[in-house]
Amino acid sequence: MVAEAVPTVSSVSTKQEAVTVPRLTPEQEIERIGNTWATLFAAGPLPRACRYETQPLCERIACQRVGGFEIRNCTPPTSAFRNSFFGATVQDVEIRGHRAAARFSNGEMVELFGDGGKWSIHRLGGNAGRRFFE
Repeated sequence: MVAEAVPTVSSVSTKQEAVTVPRLTPEQEIERIGNTWATLFAAGPLPRACRYETQPLCERIACQRVGGFEIRNCTPPTSAFRNSFFGATVQDVEIRGHRAAARFSNGEMVELFGDGGKWSIHRLGGNAGRRFFE
């Protein structure tokens, strides 16, 4: 029987190389956020979707202000509107400074606000994002 050579600690390189992960472009980041948000939004009134929304939008969707105070005369999105986001993906992105819009495969659009490091969905439904694509 022939013994195989087993590398010893001294023969294995212990040098760690820095791995550089390429940053996403703003368009790619908006697409990633939009696709993740759409899945969570379609699932129903779960607070997880709020991670991708501005606070005012999250409150409007839940019809509830921080602290549990109900917003009077508020109508939450219908289940049909939410369901339209099941499987929907971002198809087009337009950016203008700190504002952007994303058009989804279901025909709906959202507006986003970016502070230079993070994008959040700020408006949806109605005419949200239309001016970006005119």
